[in-house]
Amino acid sequence: MELDKSKIYILDFWFTNCPPCARDHKLIFEKLKFLKEKNIELIGISTDSNFSEWKKYLKDHNYKWRNYREIDSLKKVTKDMAIRAFPTYLVLNKNGKIKARYNSFEDFLKRLK
Repeated sequence: MELDKSKIYILDFWFTNCPPCARDHKLIFEKLKFLKEKNIELIGISTDSNFSEWKKYLKDHNYKWRNYREIDSLKKVTKDMAIRAFPTYLVLNKNGKIKARYNSFEDFLKRLK
């Protein structure tokens, strides 16, 4: 995936049965317009093993941001990024380098202001 250098990206590591993730996603829904105004793009990366359940969850909850699912047999992204707690948010600068790491979306918003 090619990154648009005019944007800042947030990688959201989550899974469907994660209560803190669901709580954060409600806040994200409220802040989507704000993120767009700040030229910030959110990309969800789920660790769910069942594709059908994950896809249904996205549809049922009307997720409006880009989401990907990590393939079980690889788990390369979460391993390489040392993701051990959920949710985890990685903020990438315009060059794709990790600028910050948060375990709550609220903490990210506080830092943004």
